[in-house]
Amino acid sequence: MSQDRSQCALGLVDSLDWSVLLELAREHRLFPLLYWHWTKSLQLSLPAGLASQLDDRFRANAARSLLLAQELAEVVERLGRRGIPAVPFKGPALAECLYGNAALRQCVDLDILIRRRDVANAIQTLLSAGYGDGKQLTAVQQTAYIDTQYEYPLLSPTGLLVELQWRIVPRYFSLPLDEEQYWSRIQPLTLCGRQMHSLSPEDLLLFLCIHGGKHGWQKLIWLADVAELVSPRCWTGNTFLTRRGALALYAWFCSACFLPAGCWESRFPRRPNLRWRATAGWSVSPKFWSVILSPGDNQPT
Repeated sequence: MSQDRSQCALGLVDSLDWSVLLELAREHRLFPLLYWHWTKSLQLSLPAGLASQLDDRFRANAARSLLLAQELAEVVERLGRRGIPAVPFKGPALAECLYGNAALRQCVDLDILIRRRDVANAIQTLLSAGYGDGKQLTAVQQTAYIDTQYEYPLLSPTGLLVELQWRIVPRYFSLPLDEEQYWSRIQPLTLCGRQMHSLSPEDLLLFLCIHGGKHGWQKLIWLADVAELVSPRCWTGNTFLTRRGALALYAWFCSACFLPAGCWESRFPRRPNLRWRATAGWSVSPKFWSVILSPGDNQPT
């Protein structure tokens, strides 16, 4: 954390309306990052009347993240025993991949990527383990569903929503991707001491940009995720914009890169180009969100 950012944060303390700030953090799923930066990175004290409440809230989210991580590990291992490779790519796995700490992201459910050919077997595997199926499709309906859709929701015995996904890009986006290409690039990931896999940074960036664009970038956490992924700590790839379909992908990529202009201390391409080259650091405004949510300071100490 730079001295300038620390001084900037100190200058904001007296003017903050904590009720508004916490409501915004809740709405945009940013409370864990806000708490972590405020208490760890900036090393500032929380308001006396709120400190205990916010400590409890952070610990409650951390406990839920551990519960989700445990459920995730069990699902991946159960599918693995049936010969079904599975790659978690949201939830606590994304938090661990981006922030190095599963507790720094609010997670609602679990999303697990499998191959299309394994979907029916995966559904049956989880149903036999006690998972609930709200769709109750016939065999013919299920086949048609798998052919035309991209995710299948199931409810775990503990009440957690688990979504099996077999496309990182829905068919209606008219953006064909070779399934085996992103499967060939998966990378190892350790989550709470359990060995798993994750998407490559390039493929994860594609997914995050499309996911945010699909939902109109309604949550700031989606921008924070992109900013963290392209930070020097996470981003080592340089091939994302040179693959087949790069022209189509670039529109989605720019929707993430240029939307947070003025909000993140990140570097993105200055103008449309199919290769990473000239970059420019953008000015920071508003200062608060840059101070609290800038990437690169999330590693636990």
